[in-house]
Amino acid sequence: MKKHGVHLVLCLFSLLFIGCSTVHLTSGGFNRPASMNNITDKKFGVVKHFSVETKGWFTLANLYTFKNTNIQKILQNEIDSVQGDAIVNVKIKGQTTFVDSALPMGLYFVAVAINPYLAFASFMIPTSRTYTIEGDVIKYFE
Repeated sequence: MKKHGVHLVLCLFSLLFIGCSTVHLTSGGFNRPASMNNITDKKFGVVKHFSVETKGWFTLANLYTFKNTNIQKILQNEIDSVQGDAIVNVKIKGQTTFVDSALPMGLYFVAVAINPYLAFASFMIPTSRTYTIEGDVIKYFE
């Protein structure tokens, strides 16, 4: 019975790492204006509303990012697709969905079933996070 108590404590302790993360979302070198609001001194019309989902991948209890979301590329692709002049109303939403959690949690429980001491190594399991990037591509009126 004492052995199961130790295993339970190890499992519960390893769950403390779930939910920790460090996220760095950056965009640089974008050659057109992009804004989180629609304040501009020129009159414009919305050409296209876009919503793109992408994933970021992490390890070491979500503290190390090994595949980041490339916001610059996403915004550039959206503006180039309609030859727009700028992007306004940019919104970025990050969330951990059930699908993002299923793989690491599944691997965690398999590892613990094999050897409860593997619970400590669970912080190495890669995890993902889903990012939704939305905005409006605009064209200025002449």
